[in-house]
Amino acid sequence: ASLYWHFKDKNELLNEMSGAMFEECLPAPNVSGASLDWAEWLAEGARAIRRTALSRRDGAQVMARPRPKGAGVKIDFEDNVKTLMRSGLADMESRLAMQTLRRYAIGAALQEQSNKGGSAAVGIVGTGEEGFEFGLQVFLDGLKARLAERAKVARTIKRPGAW
Repeated sequence: ASLYWHFKDKNELLNEMSGAMFEECLPAPNVSGASLDWAEWLAEGARAIRRTALSRRDGAQVMARPRPKGAGVKIDFEDNVKTLMRSGLADMESRLAMQTLRRYAIGAALQEQSNKGGSAAVGIVGTGEEGFEFGLQVFLDGLKARLAERAKVARTIKRPGAW
């Protein structure tokens, strides 16, 4: 009952727990402009989300909830967007990339917490760390290919005599 002195209901409590878990695990944005391996930065963020979700009973279910917004949130989503945009991704692409990786990491953790070894019985392979890393690499390879194609088009347009 004393919890409800600080939170209006269970929903608010769980949302705050989700926010605290994200604050614990997310790598800080690179707002200084210093060089950044954006793919490794994204990968480490996804790995940290998964690790944090797996570190607590029903952690993935809690982290699937909306993160609270406001003055108490230490890591600002907009700073993360700006950090990722330095890779060459547009604003919306950066937002979608981070949202997709968040969903992937939480979804992988949720499946791991739900199945507890039952996956092998139904023929699912590559669960756990191995499966997570495979999917993460496929996602990052896709972003890299997108950026490479964009750079190729930009070089073609800038080349004298190209139409």
